[in-house]
Amino acid sequence: MTRKVLDICLEGNHLVCIKASDDRYPFRLYRVTYGHKKQLAKYSNFFSVIAFIKDFYLNGVDSMTLAESVEWAKGYIA
Repeated sequence: MTRKVLDICLEGNHLVCIKASDDRYPFRLYRVTYGHKKQLAKYSNFFSVIAFIKDFYLNGVDSMTLAESVEWAKGYIA
């Protein structure tokens, strides 16, 4: 079972957090563009999702392309 726990749509950027009940890292954060979603990160707790989103906006990732934001997320360390 999965459910949406966060949905942010701000100035052309759309982030969605889904919580899955069957995984070690149940919180999955996606960036949605044109109806498609791309996973940016997986976390074991919701606080880490919030910290990621804070850094996402503070580092200007919201103005990057989807591919650039995925690359940034791969190198992200909280």
